[in-house]
Amino acid sequence: GGLNLSAKWLAMNTTSGPGARFHHYTFWTGTYMLVVGGTNPSSVWQGNIYRYNPATDTWLTPSASSIAAPSSINYGAQAVWAGNLGVVVVGGGYGVTSMNTYDPTTNAFTAKTAGGGSLGMAVTVWTGTEMVYWGGRNAGTSTATYHFNPTTNAWSAGTARAGAICASHHEGIHTGTYLITVGGYNCGAGLNNQAGRYNTSTKVWSAMGGGGGSPPAATNGQSWGWDGTRVVLWGGCLTDAACSGGFYNGGYLYNPTTDAYTAMSTAGGIAAS
Repeated sequence: GGLNLSAKWLAMNTTSGPGARFHHYTFWTGTYMLVVGGTNPSSVWQGNIYRYNPATDTWLTPSASSIAAPSSINYGAQAVWAGNLGVVVVGGGYGVTSMNTYDPTTNAFTAKTAGGGSLGMAVTVWTGTEMVYWGGRNAGTSTATYHFNPTTNAWSAGTARAGAICASHHEGIHTGTYLITVGGYNCGAGLNNQAGRYNTSTKVWSAMGGGGGSPPAATNGQSWGWDGTRVVLWGGCLTDAACSGGFYNGGYLYNPTTDAYTAMSTAGGIAAS
């Protein structure tokens, strides 16, 4: 059995799988695709982790893979794949400060020191040693930055992003030097196209675009990539987090070395969807 990986598209086996959900994380471990958390169609948070093996086209049985995450992992939890450590670092969420690691080899959670401001839907990256996240929301709003080292089990304060609008449901990427984030949902007040980069070593925020070009449109839910030199952003929702204003059919390149934006050509590209 298993999938023919030379084919372009094949339906995945869904037996014992996680079921319909959104706002979840997916990570590749080298063996498994992990599906972490998410919200089901009834808007109920799913506090569990599933493992899928594409070589055999199988989900591990629920008793082995659908183990419940610690009950303190809540809606909007932050999660990153710490590939060099072989674990998912996951925790927090709206009104919650817990932190845990999950080892897909042993299928076990380990509780870590709580912290991080009880934020949900923050932008989160892995630097190689730390989980770093910014923004998000809880009962209020936040422009704070947090660092967590799962090896030393220690939190350290980052630098608040001066002049920024609180954002949630936004995306970001780590370039090896910077956490870069663009756009997001203004914690209840529409979308924005604010852009900022944060040096995760020096803990200094700086504006983006001084080298030229126009910033992306105000969107959330964009697709992100890093080609080793440039950040690539494509698409997203316009007007609000529910995409009621339609979808953005465009993209941008951002070069952190030159600090410049370049609009992507849409010729021959995919339609907004």
